[in-house]
Amino acid sequence: MSSMSSPLNPPLRLAAVTERLTLADQVYSSIKQAIISGDLRPGERLREIEVAASLGASRTPVREALSRLEQDGLVQSLKTGGSIVVELSISEMREIFDLIQVLETYAVKAASERITPDQLERLDTICSHAEQVLDSNYDKIGELNRTFHELIIEAAGSQRLTLLIGNLRSAMQPYRALALHSNKFREHSVRDHRRIVDLLKNGDTESLGLLMEKHLGEAQEATLEAIQAQAERIAVPQ
Repeated sequence: MSSMSSPLNPPLRLAAVTERLTLADQVYSSIKQAIISGDLRPGERLREIEVAASLGASRTPVREALSRLEQDGLVQSLKTGGSIVVELSISEMREIFDLIQVLETYAVKAASERITPDQLERLDTICSHAEQVLDSNYDKIGELNRTFHELIIEAAGSQRLTLLIGNLRSAMQPYRALALHSNKFREHSVRDHRRIVDLLKNGDTESLGLLMEKHLGEAQEATLEAIQAQAERIAVPQ
């Protein structure tokens, strides 16, 4: 019997598989989600052998996942071995965001005068990709968000500014990981990025500064809400 499609047997409408998660990716996502949800509490010790046994995995993907989470700022390795979940501070978060807001508002204004056609095209591509994965891949949205802002800073053409904001964004990473799990925040972020690209194409420097300031202000409030929500979940008796 033929397997070819016919009017009676139309081809299945299935989305193509675009990527496969490695075991380390799955372990990373599982631990990250547990931290964000509050199932793993600030200060909680994470030992490779215990995490591996809990997830039914070997220690190698767990070690790789914990290393990635340390780069994200969500866990901290201990000299005595193992890692702990970091404790997030609202006052620290506000200080970091306030400084970034000032510097990136300046950066986007400078970028509007210096950005190249190639950089604009790259920003356009980032926006399109983010719009495609908005509801399906939180980690990818985070990566695209980071790349978008890094490209704006690059277009500003100041090495000193790049270093200053880079250090602040590294310190901000664990806070952003919380906020990106908010559907509302992701939607607003992707929308604002598209508007920023449009304003850059038009060279509207004043509007760019106002939009970036608003964009980062909303990011700070979304992060605050996420920290408070995490604290409330943790406060519920187990």
